[in-house]
Amino acid sequence: MNILKFIRYPQFCDLNKPSAVTIGNFDGVHLGHQYLIRQIVKRAKEDGLQSIVVTMSPLASQYFAGKDNVKIITPFKQKFKLFKDLKANVGCFLNFNDKLAHLEAEEFIQDVLIDGLNVQYILIGDDFRFGKKRKGDFQLLKSYCEDKNIVVDNISSVKVVGQRVSSSLVREKLKQSDFVSVKEFLGRDYSIIGKVSKGQQLGRELGYPTINIKLTNQSPPIDGIFCVSVKFDNGSLHYGAASLGYRPTVNGTGKILEVHLLDFDKQVYGEIVEVLFHHKLRNEVKFGSLEELKQNIDEDVRQTRLFFQKQISKF
Repeated sequence: MNILKFIRYPQFCDLNKPSAVTIGNFDGVHLGHQYLIRQIVKRAKEDGLQSIVVTMSPLASQYFAGKDNVKIITPFKQKFKLFKDLKANVGCFLNFNDKLAHLEAEEFIQDVLIDGLNVQYILIGDDFRFGKKRKGDFQLLKSYCEDKNIVVDNISSVKVVGQRVSSSLVREKLKQSDFVSVKEFLGRDYSIIGKVSKGQQLGRELGYPTINIKLTNQSPPIDGIFCVSVKFDNGSLHYGAASLGYRPTVNGTGKILEVHLLDFDKQVYGEIVEVLFHHKLRNEVKFGSLEELKQNIDEDVRQTRLFFQKQISKF
């Protein structure tokens, strides 16, 4: 089993073992990100280095615009899990704060990469920028490291069906509820991971009990009613209809993810689950009564059953 070490900057102690480093936002950890990370892991093994993936938490865009104003594809914990799956040795999360925002590009290279991470090899994407006012780029990084015997490379963006894979493209496809394209760009289904918590039991009163997934520090880029599958820690997978939004009919506050699992009646409070999104049924609507809400849930569940019946029949 691959053990991923987690460190934060600037709190971490300087690393003594020389390293191969890649840096980026890595929001979504899409196919382009995965290729970059696999290359740094491969190079590190070849050169006897430790592989380090450096990213930000919060992202720079969240820092400048406010966390609630930026829709993140993969929150911190899920991103960490994906780094681990890609077999990186170290995940270094930079605390993007005022100090880091005003760090000159050259200071970033020296303080973080050289003094902090003992870097010997750096690999970045062709569009990566860093440092104050995003002045740092591949050429600056390469010239700064040239006389320090640090090798710097970059790689071109990955393309899928003729399109450059990027986090902004994934967000756009999520906004369009194009989960087929999202899966092509991520190399997996878009999903949300969280702990099952106790809700208000309204779904049970309406005849459709739900599991409620906490969205702590998450701001998913989608809203509405969806066909989903839910993966439990034991590997079991169950189909369901999910509501992700603000529950306007009952004057809900705060974004909530609720899933009615088909033909399922077990207590799973406290379990960590992964909700995978496959198809959008409709937008959230404020209904005039609970009876009208129930009628629409009836139809949502019927459509969900039909969707998965058709999916299963394809195989």
